[in-house]
Amino acid sequence: MAFAADADGRFWLEAEMATLLRAYPDNGAATAVDGSVGTALYMIPVRPHVAVYDVQVPRDAAYTVAFRVRRARPAAKPSPSADCSLRVDAGPLLRATLDLKGLDADGWGWVRTALSFPLGAGLHRVEWLGGMTDLWVDRLCLCPEALATPEQTGAPAAAIQRVDDAVVEFFPVFPPRGASWDGLEGLPAATTEVSLDGGKTWTAPPANLGDGELRVRTRLTGPANPGVRLKAPAPLLRLADGAQELWFEPEGGLYGLFHRGRGEWVVPPGTRSPAFSLAYQLPGMARLFGLDPEPGAGVTVRAGERSLSWVTELMDGGLAVTTTVEVGARHPGGIEDTAAWRIEVANRSDIEIRHVDFPKIQRVALGGIRADDRMLYPEAFGAPLDQPYTQAAYSYNPLIWPGTASMAWLDLADEGGGLYLAARHPDGLGVEFDTGADPDLSAVRMSFKKQICIGPGETWAGDYTTWAHPGDWHAAADAYRAWADSWMKRPAHPEWMQMCDGYGGLGGANGRFYSRYVTHALPVYQWLGVNYVQQWGMSADGEFCGLTLWMNPRYGSADDLRSSHDAMRKAGVHHTYYINSQGWFPGFSTLAKVGHIDKRWLPDDFQERPPEFFDEVGLRNFGGMLTQYGAGVNYTDSDRLMCAASRGWHDRFMTELAGRGIRDLYRSDGAYIDQMGCTFHYCHGEGHGHGKQHAASGRGYAEIARDVLAAGRRRNPDCVLGVEGITDLLAQYVNWGLWVTRPSYRGEVFLYTRPEAILFRGRANGHSGAFPSWGDCMADVFLYNRFDPIPEDADSARILRLRRRVADWMYRGRFMDERGLSVRGAPLDARWFRCNGRGREGAVINVHNWTERPGGRVGLDGSQVGGTVAAAILYTDDDRAAVVTPVVESGRVWVEVPANRNSAILLSSRVPERGGLRSYARWPGDAGPNRIEVTLVNPSPRAQSARLVLERAADLGAPDRRQTVEVPARGVTVAVVPLGDRRLGRAMTTARVRVSAGGDRERVEAVVPPVLVNGDFETDSNRDGVPDGWGTWNIMVEHQFNRFVQDVNLQEDLDGKACPERPFNGKACLKLPRAFDYQGKQLGPPFGMTKLHYAPCSQQAVYLRPGMRCRLKVLARTDPGNKGTVSVSVVGVTLADRDLAAWGDQWKTFEKEFDVPPTAGVLNYLTLTADTSEPVYFDAVSLEELGPTTAKP
Repeated sequence: MAFAADADGRFWLEAEMATLLRAYPDNGAATAVDGSVGTALYMIPVRPHVAVYDVQVPRDAAYTVAFRVRRARPAAKPSPSADCSLRVDAGPLLRATLDLKGLDADGWGWVRTALSFPLGAGLHRVEWLGGMTDLWVDRLCLCPEALATPEQTGAPAAAIQRVDDAVVEFFPVFPPRGASWDGLEGLPAATTEVSLDGGKTWTAPPANLGDGELRVRTRLTGPANPGVRLKAPAPLLRLADGAQELWFEPEGGLYGLFHRGRGEWVVPPGTRSPAFSLAYQLPGMARLFGLDPEPGAGVTVRAGERSLSWVTELMDGGLAVTTTVEVGARHPGGIEDTAAWRIEVANRSDIEIRHVDFPKIQRVALGGIRADDRMLYPEAFGAPLDQPYTQAAYSYNPLIWPGTASMAWLDLADEGGGLYLAARHPDGLGVEFDTGADPDLSAVRMSFKKQICIGPGETWAGDYTTWAHPGDWHAAADAYRAWADSWMKRPAHPEWMQMCDGYGGLGGANGRFYSRYVTHALPVYQWLGVNYVQQWGMSADGEFCGLTLWMNPRYGSADDLRSSHDAMRKAGVHHTYYINSQGWFPGFSTLAKVGHIDKRWLPDDFQERPPEFFDEVGLRNFGGMLTQYGAGVNYTDSDRLMCAASRGWHDRFMTELAGRGIRDLYRSDGAYIDQMGCTFHYCHGEGHGHGKQHAASGRGYAEIARDVLAAGRRRNPDCVLGVEGITDLLAQYVNWGLWVTRPSYRGEVFLYTRPEAILFRGRANGHSGAFPSWGDCMADVFLYNRFDPIPEDADSARILRLRRRVADWMYRGRFMDERGLSVRGAPLDARWFRCNGRGREGAVINVHNWTERPGGRVGLDGSQVGGTVAAAILYTDDDRAAVVTPVVESGRVWVEVPANRNSAILLSSRVPERGGLRSYARWPGDAGPNRIEVTLVNPSPRAQSARLVLERAADLGAPDRRQTVEVPARGVTVAVVPLGDRRLGRAMTTARVRVSAGGDRERVEAVVPPVLVNGDFETDSNRDGVPDGWGTWNIMVEHQFNRFVQDVNLQEDLDGKACPERPFNGKACLKLPRAFDYQGKQLGPPFGMTKLHYAPCSQQAVYLRPGMRCRLKVLARTDPGNKGTVSVSVVGVTLADRDLAAWGDQWKTFEKEFDVPPTAGVLNYLTLTADTSEPVYFDAVSLEELGPTTAKP
């Protein structure tokens, strides 16, 4: 099908009526919007998508494009622009920005691009690659530049004109590259023409097609897409099984690969790839020489029943290279009809082989419409890359496993099948991917380059697999998983890690990570439900990602830190530090500073390895010279890269991280090791322990992780390791990986292939900037990752509560991505987990509704859950639940999706008639009576009675402890458990309710926060000098002062301190020091050292219910002569006084009644600030909820 122009040459194209529409997931983007346009298209951000339009251009002209669009969601500040990308006739990518400033907030309008591209008379293919975030698109107009476009004329779009009888040209299908073709199969000669001169002239197919570029075109009478096959000349060698035909030239090079399931050549006959390539090093020379098998070289061919072997003699018999291909091979996991490739290099010369390129598979491409082809590219978390026939799809950095590549496999596929290639190298030595697009943008190469040293008299062999598989990339992932499972270990996650939602992170609570007593933030962690805290910047060199494993004593002594960790563990919160994997500085032991920190702050027993340590284990280049560039983590040019595979670097981690950090001095629960799972370095330091194997860094990192974790767990079974990035070799031992590199690498590929892994994603490394909003980022993470960080804002907290409704199934289930899952009717993104065991049999489907409109639904292949769904429970991000009735159509189980941004569907294969309630509790935090709400969900076909018992009710001032409630069959009951007067609360309290029904018992919990604690500054339970619950929450202030202001006491001068001098009442008040001016490094533009100012402040997380009337009262005093401003603020209310002279030496009262906005979250921060020339004292802080806000007329 192609589209025709109107009389003026314009093309009016309905967005959803493309020749090919591929808007992932599952083509679920086209949806009804309103009656004025019928259907329109919404392409989900951060997802690959494409719409293809074939157009029959009547005459040569320069064209542009315009879109008829409407904003998808209301926004307080609508975006003034949007991006879009086009490609014409498989050419270069054309990018443009749409000006949306004139577009109505909620109406349709035409917007045009500034693109210009020439189209000659004839058939052309236009690919629209989306990128237009948060826009509905109704129509496209391809318009000659000389004519007015729709937004200029205001004329309505004409009806689309469809042409079913059109000439379709298939662009160069099989460039033979010197081969001679003797015929054409697959198309009737009467309707087929060929061109041997690039499309200038067309004729009926001759008997001999020659050896030049071949184009084929056919006149279609319907929406057919017939294939073309060319007859190849003999002699060739052929191997075949049920999946593929492999054709080889006599010397062993791959000539063509026919995919039987697709019925097409995925490597076109005549490709003529070399069988292999080598590189060697001569003794004493710091350079490599390439070595390819030359035509006419001595080759011996041996044929087996299902295999072919070639023995190639090179360098006068000094090298013997044997390559073998066997088809019909059985693969781990019972996968049949794979092709096993093997290369063996026997080095009988006096040179060293340094790398082996094999197998060399070139000119790989899938037939049909190529816009939906995807390359599975395992950089970092991995991603199915769209548009693989362009170089822009690939990394500019070398992709090497294990390191920058997380797994050792590739796959080019669409939904109809593809070609899988994997390296099977348990030695863990580097495999470099030689992967990219051909210069003519029509195919890709899929090859590996093994980084191996084969010395004189040595023999090395490497194994590889190809598979012409059915289905999309998931089938290839299944094959790789089966091989990996045959020898890789599965990680052992402690229970707390298995159920971890993510780590406490970058919001207000993060500032206290810098304090020696992170226990001050425990109430916030309890409120957020955090069981994991990661501390940044605690190392003695004073950076986020430290190079030394000594902790900074400016934040407290080793005893302080150790007791803090013990207190956190007692409260159910685990803790790790943040350490760099590859950087070190030779001056640590000789200079007056360690990083930015004066050594006078360090303990007497501080010691670091001498500068010679760098000479011993520093990374060495090909010529044996030490590398002099830094790891880039210390904001200096002085740190060095160390060899991960060296024995000395391994021993340092064992001594300092496993020993000092985990076992002896600090007793943390492990570490996060930066850059360990996303970097790879070649090292030619032959004395390091890896010998001449220069590609051992990935294996070295895995050995470090293995041994550090084993040593840590001998003392602490709950010890964990996390890394930046991830590799499958590391994932045997580390417990989680952190997102890095591209926004599209969201973790689905790695998590589907290695389902035992845990991946964190969100804000780190700038990932959230790829989404339209932070809320969209969190909603996307909700689908299948853990949160980086645990969110504090109210909207994200709702997403987190929703996750916890299904966490017991999801965290113990197996991630299935989109396999067997469909979406319809709305722009939905959905993923699912298969659950089997521990009373959980079925599936969890997590959904992100991008436009928050109703009408969508998700469907799961019923065979994925045993063919039966006994019950379906729908949880939504507004804290509601419902038992819903799924619809079964053609074996697929469909559930309607609500308008909520996020929802989760629990499909259960079996439900007991009695018991089986699913319950959860929450403190609503609204302006109503103080209470807990317990939601009881009954998926059973029988009504049930449930008994609720509030434990330790007296602690919560609750009048009633027990009640019985009825839960209807396949229904939900929300039981209210009354609590006492909230004003009496003095500490964060966890309310526990026992639920008993049908012989089952479970305990549900809800955190009940106080309004404010320790407002009189009297308690300091850990004796750190800072009143409990108070301190600075500004992460960058402590970081800046630690680096640049050596004379500041980070605890007393930044957090403030309890002071016995003239308190208003009691024994203590809070003393804040004077403001500071200092020279520091600006971390944002303009970069560099600059004059900075800091006004000391002390903060506390407070819990105010939206819709309540509150009273704030604070007393402050200062000494005569003080100048500046004292202020108090909370929930947008600020009280400030600059007239300090009027205070004298008396206490000044700050007092105000205010309303908490209904849109505010429960968690807020009360801040006391002294931007003054002398200290300021605070006391008698009170914050009261007076009652619900009285509505004003």
